[in-house]
Amino acid sequence: MMNLFFLGLFDIDGLFGWGHLFFSLTGFIVLIILLILSRNFKMDKVDKIIKYTFYLTLIAEVIKIYVRSCVLHGSLNSWVPLYFCSLYIYFSGLYTYGKGIIKRVSLMVLIYGTTVGGFMFLIYPSTVLLYNPVISVASFHSWIYHIILSYVGLVIIFNNLYELKLKDFLYYTIPILIIELFVYLFNLHFGTNMMLIQHHGTVPLLKVLYRIVGKFYPLAVSIGQAISTFVISYLIFFLIGLRKQKKNNIDNIVVETNRGLNENNI
Repeated sequence: MMNLFFLGLFDIDGLFGWGHLFFSLTGFIVLIILLILSRNFKMDKVDKIIKYTFYLTLIAEVIKIYVRSCVLHGSLNSWVPLYFCSLYIYFSGLYTYGKGIIKRVSLMVLIYGTTVGGFMFLIYPSTVLLYNPVISVASFHSWIYHIILSYVGLVIIFNNLYELKLKDFLYYTIPILIIELFVYLFNLHFGTNMMLIQHHGTVPLLKVLYRIVGKFYPLAVSIGQAISTFVISYLIFFLIGLRKQKKNNIDNIVVETNRGLNENNI
């Protein structure tokens, strides 16, 4: 009964079907609605969101670990929280209760790392839809979790609560590379494939990388994940900032024009 509850009552649809479309489309619709409702949020309110989502994701993860390890007797790959997107649980907690450099580094991971990780997962949810029906507890958990990941970083950027700085590259990449080194050693010891560092899994882009670099794949994918997530996030956030700046400039021109017309009328 628990197996049916966790896995769902429908057939596994896989990728690029109606289930995939439903998963991605509804995810982005909810994300957009959340961002619209979050206009003009200040950082103190975002801090509360990060704090509450830390507790929410931590509790959900503990339940998932118990079910997959103790009830379904799944492999370590299915329940150990050492995937890239799992970083949100750790760093949202560190951001909430940390201070100084710890808080700064945690914010960088939430902005540059887990945001793009959550966003890309909503587009290509391979680790859930290849193994679970779209209508299932497992898929719903993954769906809402990755919406949270995408939302937290975007709500900070859309509300101009963080100024992009290239020097934050080091604040972000160094901790990520240290974590990936730990995960690589964990994989070697337990024969797992956390963060897809040992093998490309079902990700087409990583398959191409694997063919190109061969035995250097673990090193290449680790460096690639650390750098690419920062670069992609930085460029997206930079473009968002330019658009908002352009809109503000247009609004200022309209205000000044209206003011001038009113003065002439007087």
